[in-house]
Amino acid sequence: MTPVFAKAYEPQEVHFHADDCDQRTEPFRVLICTPDHYEIRDVKNVYMKINDQVDLAKARQQWDDLRNVYLGLKQEGIIDDLLEIPGVVGCEDMVFAANQSLPWVMWNGEKVALMSNMKFETRQTEVLYFEDYYKDLGYTITNLQTRGVFEGMGDCIPHPARKLVYGGYGFRTERMAYDEVCRVIDAPIITLQLVNEHFYHLDTCFLPLNESEVALVPEAFSSESLGVIRKM
Repeated sequence: MTPVFAKAYEPQEVHFHADDCDQRTEPFRVLICTPDHYEIRDVKNVYMKINDQVDLAKARQQWDDLRNVYLGLKQEGIIDDLLEIPGVVGCEDMVFAANQSLPWVMWNGEKVALMSNMKFETRQTEVLYFEDYYKDLGYTITNLQTRGVFEGMGDCIPHPARKLVYGGYGFRTERMAYDEVCRVIDAPIITLQLVNEHFYHLDTCFLPLNESEVALVPEAFSSESLGVIRKM
């Protein structure tokens, strides 16, 4: 077995396979945020247009449909619980609940929530509400000491059942952030460069399905990043 260290790896530095990484128990709880105050107040990506406002009724229906899917999974015993954090006035993008944090279970079983440094100042307030929510759940809260942009699980996605994380960067999270993130969670991170502005977060173009398969958008990644994904 190839030794794997808790560091941020460039694609060309990866000389191991996911199977070389320690096993990890998958979490079976899902956290969602209500869309009560969702709107477009400024332009943060190529899809957002000030003059093209959200159809709030349609957005709510889509959110309710997704919530019902999760409730069905809970009833079937596929997930343990569905948690909801209420949206807040003035936090119009809070509904995108992956971006504000990276929750993680340490080697000793301690539950840690690494809070995000959002790229847009208008989104930083969201992080405070998620921080309070995690505290109520018994998580230890931690923050990056550097000021590099880090947008949580929008860009940081674990490999299924392994202590291995894929870290996207290029449009939101900055590459430098992962040098600290890997130390906080004590796990290796494979950095993936995003090169297409239509896929500004890793979770818009990369979805692990199981330990050996992933759904992805090839044109979202640099050639080196795509190569290491295929290798894993």
